Amino acid sequence: MPRLKLSAMDMAADIVRRNIKAAGELKNCHSDRQIAERIGMNPRTYTDRKNHPKTWRFEELIMAAAAFQVSLAWLMSDHAQELKGE
Repeated sequence: MPRLKLSAMDMAADIVRRNIKAAGELKNCHSDRQIAERIGMNPRTYTDRKNHPKTWRFEELIMAAAAFQVSLAWLMSDHAQELKGE
């Protein structure tokens, strides 16, 4: 059975999910709870956003970017190659 190609939206949502996790690890937040607390978000809400990344709200992404001292553009850009080396 052929693999289905992810939509552009699915790929972008996955990039945001991976970047928030990577930014958290760079700030010593290794668990979902630590990431949620750093963002100022309920851990259950964070877990829901992580599992369904297309549900992130704009203000939540702003909070995440500010908490990890990155730009919204950084959160939405693919850093897979550069993060592999770290």
